[in-house]
Amino acid sequence: MTAIRRAVLTGAVLLSLAACGSSSDDGPGGTGGNGTVSGEVQAPDGKTVPGCTVTPEQVEGDSGVPEMNVVTTENGTYTWPLPPGTYNFTVVCDTERDPSVPSAYDGLKGSASDVEVTSGETRTLNIRLT
Repeated sequence: MTAIRRAVLTGAVLLSLAACGSSSDDGPGGTGGNGTVSGEVQAPDGKTVPGCTVTPEQVEGDSGVPEMNVVTTENGTYTWPLPPGTYNFTVVCDTERDPSVPSAYDGLKGSASDVEVTSGETRTLNIRLT
């Protein structure tokens, strides 16, 4: 009888542990309930620009931003998991900050306002520089 009781107790403990492990809010990408914002930074001529700094400011929500900013890739793209909320984005291209910015685009800036980030969703946000 003790062996049966021990087996039942062990099974109950294992089921409890399994249930605890499955309650995580991490999505398939492990973003912990975040949404994702990704897109291109585009020059006035439509070409994508590498090395530009993309900075969000959360204007609604209180989750905080995990990083200060990201830099566009060599293809002029960026991807950023962010907590749900509303954000304003600014983009600055500065050759002193990042020499990969083509000199023709040095000093260009762009922005996007009131961008809604939703948990588990990817939002495409292409920002045109001026």
